[in-house]
Amino acid sequence: MRCLAGVLWIFVAGLFAIPARGQLSDPIPTPIPHGPVKVELRPVATGLTSPVLLTSPPDGTDRQFIVDQAGQVRLVKNGTLQPTPVLNVTSRLVTLNGSYDERGLLGLAFDPNFNNAASPGFHRVFTYTSEPVSGTADFTTPVPMPAGVNMNHQSVIASWKLSDTNLDVIDPASRVEVLRIDEPEANHNGGHMLFGPDGDLYVGLGDGGAQNDSGNGHDPTIGNGQNTNTVLGKLLRIDVYGNNSANGKYGIPADNPFVSGGGLKEIYATGFRNPYRFSFDAGNLYVGDVGQNNIEEIDKVELGKNYGWQYKEGTFKHNPDGTVTSDLTGVPAGLTDPLAEYDHDEGIAVVGGYVYHGSDIPALQGKYIFGDYTRSFSSPSGRFFYSDLATGAINELVLGDSDRALGMFVKGMGQDQLGDIYIMGSTTNGGPSGSNGVVYEIVAVPEPGAAGLAVVGAALLLWRRRSRHLVIALALLALLRCGTAGATIVTLNPSKDNTLFQDLNGSLSDGAGPHFYVGKDGSTGLVRRGVLAFDVASAVPAGATINSVALTLNLSRTNPGDPPSTIELHRLTKIWGEAGSNSGDPGGAGAMSQTGDATWIHTLYNTSTWSTPGGDFSSTVSASKSVSTLGANTWGSTPQMVIDVQQWLNTPSNNFGWIVIGDEGTSGSAKRFDTKENVSASIKPMLTIDYTAVPEPGWLGTFGFVGVALGRASRGARRRRD
Repeated sequence: MRCLAGVLWIFVAGLFAIPARGQLSDPIPTPIPHGPVKVELRPVATGLTSPVLLTSPPDGTDRQFIVDQAGQVRLVKNGTLQPTPVLNVTSRLVTLNGSYDERGLLGLAFDPNFNNAASPGFHRVFTYTSEPVSGTADFTTPVPMPAGVNMNHQSVIASWKLSDTNLDVIDPASRVEVLRIDEPEANHNGGHMLFGPDGDLYVGLGDGGAQNDSGNGHDPTIGNGQNTNTVLGKLLRIDVYGNNSANGKYGIPADNPFVSGGGLKEIYATGFRNPYRFSFDAGNLYVGDVGQNNIEEIDKVELGKNYGWQYKEGTFKHNPDGTVTSDLTGVPAGLTDPLAEYDHDEGIAVVGGYVYHGSDIPALQGKYIFGDYTRSFSSPSGRFFYSDLATGAINELVLGDSDRALGMFVKGMGQDQLGDIYIMGSTTNGGPSGSNGVVYEIVAVPEPGAAGLAVVGAALLLWRRRSRHLVIALALLALLRCGTAGATIVTLNPSKDNTLFQDLNGSLSDGAGPHFYVGKDGSTGLVRRGVLAFDVASAVPAGATINSVALTLNLSRTNPGDPPSTIELHRLTKIWGEAGSNSGDPGGAGAMSQTGDATWIHTLYNTSTWSTPGGDFSSTVSASKSVSTLGANTWGSTPQMVIDVQQWLNTPSNNFGWIVIGDEGTSGSAKRFDTKENVSASIKPMLTIDYTAVPEPGWLGTFGFVGVALGRASRGARRRRD
């Protein structure tokens, strides 16, 4: 019940609150522009639940550890997501709300001496988890909870060691608890941890949740963000090698601002609402602090400074009712304003990021790349930006040549040992549920392909022979060939399709028939479902990025006068078959299954069965469409369809296709679609994939480079002769 209450607080007045009456109608009226910088996204890991962080151990192994909020740390090694989790703390967590929750496994940090075999920190990592209340916390709220009201959970920092026998997993018996903190509400947990250049551990903590820094467990006068006798609403700094803390499990850095009194010794900086993600760059600490109803901000955090919450939200005065104003009357002096800010016209929860120092995208050098959770709580409309923190200017990154939408809820950012930056999230709203979580690496838009470069090289070779007309022809050809490498659209017919019939105890099929059926039959009242799969890996090169996907099915029969039916696609999770069964009945009666056919009961007739009759599939809807018109019906590209096809490309062994589900509650709603066996190619199911391939120069590109070099050398020699 407490978890549900926390979720309702969030929905009504937390991160995504309805704006209160009387606030500035538009605190920052100038919209964030699309910048000139184009980037592409390369999938690194798919099939996750709710990825919130990617980080790498400082050991030169080029491994990436992914924190999944649902309770696992996953490993990407040699470019492949490993099946065995590095760590699974699911059983330690509070029970998470699958529809929305800010709790879970939220943070992971590697000891700065992780690679030093002589140090106590060798192969040591730290986690931040949301756990059930268990005993007395090291820190609690500044005011007692009301009688009969318990703490929602406790935030726990613990250390662990890698296994001595397998460096890709953590030894579960190595856990040592470091710090435990009472949390009065389910939201505003912060959860990020990071070792700074000073070797100390920095920990972000939200203000305790609810709204406006008020409610149970909050200082009723100045809020938790301003109360220096609570760790809530603060950035902490501790020495994991010391022992002079109250619990003796860590040390207090000697220059922390309240070491001599006036507040808790662990505090490094104050005045935060929910410092969700932060990073260091050249000794500077940049924090993304999630706002209330109006403003999201990026702060440069320095020792002992106060960043304003709940007196201020960004550069604006925050009023107790959640509104903001530009009139700063009554706001204390000495508060530190953000380097950059934006209002809720642009997004509703900032996700702090990293300064870019890679070589692939020169235009982003020195720029701060960050994200926003979503523009709308009801749809996956996350965004990602870059900012010049010296000026505070923010631009939106252009995604691909077509400037497509990101299409997901952004839940985290990451950076590996090489400095590459990652963005991650899912199409499922804040709930840690489902399997559509994905991690992308931010990469450059591919350069012109090798063929165009070869033509240019050949032209320069011919130029020195005065073959001017041929040069002109080759130059024109180069213009035609020098498109974006791998920017390609392909269409596929199914590799297999079939119908699952509920009839005759689920023993019917129609594998070789020209139609498949979905919905509920009017005469029998029994259900049919279609299944179809496409051999993506045969048409799309390995390593390509899927940009968009569309599925077209030809509706060839429906009952006269039927209202429109919603037809859904769901990703299948188990292998199934198509054999020679063929009813030859255009009405959809089905035929007795043959060995290897999929049926309502069997994945492969008489060999293996579904775990659940009617098919094993993801509960997440990949796409849905209202269907009523005979002829072609297209399920346009959705983020989940893209994720599905990208997974099938990356891991062909898990390509089981989609199940097609119609209206199963209305008798007579069954609809007939044409299959790959239909004699007319124009009405067969068709999957259209737009993808970007990884450019490979090959011999043709090499020829181009050589041609360029020789052409330049020849022209240089001629000038010297002249």
